[in-house]
Amino acid sequence: MDKYFHFNGDNKIQNIFLKEEVIALQKLSNGEAGEYEQKLAYKSIVEKLCRLPHSSFTGDNNTTNFNEGARWVGIKLAQAMTADIDTFKETIK
Repeated sequence: MDKYFHFNGDNKIQNIFLKEEVIALQKLSNGEAGEYEQKLAYKSIVEKLCRLPHSSFTGDNNTTNFNEGARWVGIKLAQAMTADIDTFKETIK
């Protein structure tokens, strides 16, 4: 079983991400990421933090609710990748 299945209980970032993923996230945050690093950072966010490909159910209601909230963020990020941009407003009022 992958470590990120138990992310809610992990306090150490080393138990969630690989070194290469952290480097990609840092470069993305600094605006220095190349194409590969951008894709790796995005994949790490959606799959490891948001746990999109996994069930949110754990047996504990609080953990399940937290996991479902994280998955909701991942779903919205995934939807943004395929959204028809012509349906969005240019600016927020």
